Amino acid sequence: MVVARNITLLQSSNIVVDVRILKTLIEPDVELIKAIATLKDGSKLYVSESEGSDWRVYSYHWEENDGLL
Repeated sequence: MVVARNITLLQSSNIVVDVRILKTLIEPDVELIKAIATLKDGSKLYVSESEGSDWRVYSYHWEENDGLL
């Protein structure tokens, strides 16, 4: 669910112009996605999320065009 949810949210956002999927894993007990979304202003949103039946680990960070966080 985490993979499909994140891809759908990123691709349907009106501020996202490109989504690059770096890694996905879909197993019965765990799902994982790593992606980079390029936003309209050229900045990038880095997404890393994994989820199991009773846990969730995630990190996001946003970088401006010049690489600043």
